[in-house]
Amino acid sequence: MNATEYLNQAFEAEEKLTVLVERRQRLLDIATGITSNLDGMPAAPSSGSKIESTAVQIADIDRKLTREILRLSELVDDISRTIDQVSNQRQRKLLQLRYLCGHSWGTIQREMGYSNGRSLYYVHRNAKQAVAEILKKRDPKNKRA
Repeated sequence: MNATEYLNQAFEAEEKLTVLVERRQRLLDIATGITSNLDGMPAAPSSGSKIESTAVQIADIDRKLTREILRLSELVDDISRTIDQVSNQRQRKLLQLRYLCGHSWGTIQREMGYSNGRSLYYVHRNAKQAVAEILKKRDPKNKRA
């Protein structure tokens, strides 16, 4: 895995987490719209109630969400520790703003005081090279780092 792929894992995990949270919310919305037949009239027998089915789906999503939160947390911790090893302060700050905070390039350019994107591009390229070196030291067999 190269440095860009490694750093982008934080974005990908966060996107997956967002999808699960949205799916869970849709199921909760459905569940709150489901009511039992409480009027005393017999209802047609069914193999399982809609409420029960929805509750099972919500429980499944909650388990997936918990696993993804743990995975995301461990992944972000690892990426953060790797970024902390970058010796150049400007490179380290750029990596933190982009990959840990998720800031846009325009926001990063303003925050770091760059007047053009070209300078920022070079700092980013060098920062990724620094991360690649750290990843190589961690796993010398990884030629793509």
